[in-house]
Amino acid sequence: MTRYTTIGDQVWMAQNLNYAAEYSVCYDNNELNCDLWGRLYSLLENGENEAPMNYAMVDSICPTGWHVPSEQEWTKMITSIGQYGDKETVKILKSTEFWNHENSGGNGTDECGFGALPGGSFFTPSKSEYMYQNAMFWTSTMRSSRKAYSIFLGLDVSKGISPYRNSIRCIKD
Repeated sequence: MTRYTTIGDQVWMAQNLNYAAEYSVCYDNNELNCDLWGRLYSLLENGENEAPMNYAMVDSICPTGWHVPSEQEWTKMITSIGQYGDKETVKILKSTEFWNHENSGGNGTDECGFGALPGGSFFTPSKSEYMYQNAMFWTSTMRSSRKAYSIFLGLDVSKGISPYRNSIRCIKD
């Protein structure tokens, strides 16, 4: 069963996507990690680090009735509860546990029910990094011809470019 939360006028998944898809992995390649943390995905062509967006994957990765949010949809959600670059805004999005790395900024309050987990990322084809320290989420928006926007949660919330693989939170159509 999919958990969800309403933030502003948007309905978001309240858990990381955990659907076994091409180019998806579990943290440290351990399937047991997917149960809590969800999977880490590449949404770029051929699972590459720098490539155009694979829109067939973007359009099919979320369950029916849901989609990968655009950068604009993330921004709408974030500005409905606060702002980018703000330590209080990120606390509203973070789960109340697991953010225990010294560089994570600590646990959140999860006031909006989003429950972001510090599931880390894959920054290279084979190396997991930043578990318990940050969360990075895909957007469906390209920043350049070879890099997509991502949303980064750590000490604050910010926009960046997607690493090799990171988490997905779907939004209701």
